[in-house]
Parts: sequence; structure tokens; C-alpha cells
Amino acid sequence: MQPSEGNAFLARYTPGFVSEQLDHLSKCGGMFIAFTWEDTGPQVVASRNVLLYIDSQWRRLHGWHRGPCDVLAFITRNLMELYFWTKRIVQSAELAQQFLNESDVEQQELFKEHLKIEPENDDASLARSLLKVLSNEWTGHRTRFEKTDKYEPLVYKECSKYIHASPWLINNLCRMHDPYVRRELIAYTLHYLVNINHLILASHPRTRFLTESE
Repeated sequence: MQPSEGNAFLARYTPGFVSEQLDHLSKCGGMFIAFTWEDTGPQVVASRNVLLYIDSQWRRLHGWHRGPCDVLAFITRNLMELYFWTKRIVQSAELAQQFLNESDVEQQELFKEHLKIEPENDDASLARSLLKVLSNEWTGHRTRFEKTDKYEPLVYKECSKYIHASPWLINNLCRMHDPYVRRELIAYTLHYLVNINHLILASHPRTRFLTESE
């Protein structure tokens, strides 16, 4: 879906249509988890983690057609980033393992920030020592999210305007319930969900058959 296609295209995104699509995607994701539960390879483990994260987004999507656009924008932007990670995960076991390791690198960043505010007196010496050890325990670097589709910068920016407490939103609160934007965002949400599911299902021989009719 492209923003220029307007209301005529977006008219299909009714609550019933969206619910049907979400149910189908949820079942496919559940089948992947069930069929690969004993597989401990990095690509499968990372893919299952992605699907479990998506499950948390299903609950947030409840009532999307009535709720404020900032919640939907938050989900849409998260799924855009999740699509980026999924493309890396299914590309190779090496990249999937890198994705799994990056959670430790990000935890290390939190320890380093905590260390900056920890007082340096004697009473806190044990805490500081522990934080120093933890902040140096892991090595590695973070992969930065990259927008690859030509429309992604615009969608990402629009979502950001809704997510942050920006004057753009605060001074125009009517935008929180803009029906066009709501349908535009749910269209992108489904777009990313479909692509994420397709990549994951196609990446494993036990679930590849689910993509053959697509």
C-alpha cells in the first residue's frame, strides 16, 4: 500500500478484514513455533523470539479502529524495525546469532549508563565494582536499523510524530483520531506483519509449505 492510493484503496481495511488477516497470521506463526520447538539453531530461536514479540503486538491492536493513532503508530514503527531484523535473521545463521548476542551488548550499555550516576564513595564501592565488571563483560557492536524501502523514511517520520510529545501533535490533537491516518497505519502494520511471517515461514523446511499458495 502506498499513501498516494488514498481512501479508495484503504476502504478495504475494515475491522472485519483486519481481524481476519491477523487471525490467519497468528495461526501461521503458531504453527512455526509448534513445528520447530525442538530446533535450537540460532535462526529458529531468533525467529521464534520475533513471533513471540509479535504476539504482544496482537493485544495492542485490539480496538485499533477506535483507538488513538499514537498507539497504532507505535506498533507500525516497531514492526518496520522488526521486519529489518527478520530479514537479517533469515539471511544466515551467523547474522541470527549476532542478533541474539546484541541483547547482551545493549544490556552492557545500560550498565555503563548506570555506572555514570553511581556515587564514588566507599559505601558504593561494591556496587561500582560490580557495575564495572558487568559493563565490560561483553564485546561486540550494535547493528543500526536501516530504512531500505523508499517509503520507509516517510512512514517512520510520520509514526515518530505521533509517538513523541511533539508540538506537531500537541497543538493538533485532532490528528490523534484521523480516520485516514488510522487506516493508513493499519495497512502498513499488516504489510510488515505479512512480510515478517512470510520470511520466517519460508526459512524453515517444516513450514515452507505454508508460503507455497501465497
